[in-house]
Amino acid sequence: MWDSEILPVKVLGDSGSGSEWSVAKGILYAAGLLDDKPIEPADIINMSLGMVDGSQTPEILKDAVDRAAEAGVIMVAAAGNNSSNYVSYPARFEEVIAVSALSPSHDGRPVLANYSNYGPEIELAAPGSNILSTVNENDIVSMSGTSMAAPQVAGLAGLMLAEGIPDNQIRDILQKTAIDLGDPGFNEEYGHGLINSYWSVNQAEEVIIIIGERNSRQFNAVKKLTIKISEQEFTINDVPAGEYEVMVWLDVRNSGDLENGDYFATSGMVELKEGEYSFELTAGEYY
Repeated sequence: MWDSEILPVKVLGDSGSGSEWSVAKGILYAAGLLDDKPIEPADIINMSLGMVDGSQTPEILKDAVDRAAEAGVIMVAAAGNNSSNYVSYPARFEEVIAVSALSPSHDGRPVLANYSNYGPEIELAAPGSNILSTVNENDIVSMSGTSMAAPQVAGLAGLMLAEGIPDNQIRDILQKTAIDLGDPGFNEEYGHGLINSYWSVNQAEEVIIIIGERNSRQFNAVKKLTIKISEQEFTINDVPAGEYEVMVWLDVRNSGDLENGDYFATSGMVELKEGEYSFELTAGEYY
């Protein structure tokens, strides 16, 4: 976001604690909804905070969230750091994008951080472990928590707005372009999956399946199928006999050319005759 403003709003005391009302008032202020302090509303509100006591729905906070959502403000919040199957408020509200935190496993693959809360309200996951953060005294330290994961989602939403994507499409695109983690499809640990900035900004929601020949970055297809990025299995019928490649291609920028940053996989040349064939391909980033 080359032309953006950050609006810092303090809703907690220096010790990190505060009241439901102070958070609610901060949301209304940032959304430009306080009658005595009207401001140009923020497009996105990040809330790296959560309520410890979630035994009852915080109605004052719920009212503020409802009003901000009605005004078109995108809200993102941390799920909480209690290692529990309970998403904290305000992330728990349907109008807020709830974010769980990831950390790398022993083999480098992202997994749910051992401190992260999870539950059916989780919408997206983002890196939250050992994130460089600014602190008092002009210092930078490494910090971990869902509070580190949430602003990465908020920042990505800002990039999408800067690219001209309408605010009412942001959540849908974030969900459709997330990288599936854990059990296939939506799950309580990762929601729709790990955010992917490149895919989201370019609205890369579909994968092209091609049977044919590839000439450098161009394709001569005898059969082509377009599927959603989240689909795991598909069937192509009535393929004419011949020698072809079976290819999977995510054309991220929708350029029509296979280029760096796209995702691609091929079976290599195979001879197809009458009958049934099964292929399993894993697309990797193309260079």
